[in-house]
Amino acid sequence: MSEVRLNNAPLKEVIFELHWGLDFIPEQNVFVDIGFEDALFSFQNNCDYKYVRSLHKSGERNITNVVSHRFYKVKNSYPIYQLGPGVFTVND
Repeated sequence: MSEVRLNNAPLKEVIFELHWGLDFIPEQNVFVDIGFEDALFSFQNNCDYKYVRSLHKSGERNITNVVSHRFYKVKNSYPIYQLGPGVFTVND
């Protein structure tokens, strides 16, 4: 099937967003994504998106349901995979 480009396409961007349950730590009264560091490491090692941009500042590392890393095949170009504690998105 050939690719068709519409000059006045109704959609400029398509976003898929996935959220999952977080772990509650009662002593600290916070929700955390305990497996996030392992998931991030695994994703970086298994996807072919070689451009990675970290979005968090020092001290913001564990903000849940907020994207903290962006992955690009071509620098600053779509599609983009985004990952953070409790959230994964695909933007295309």
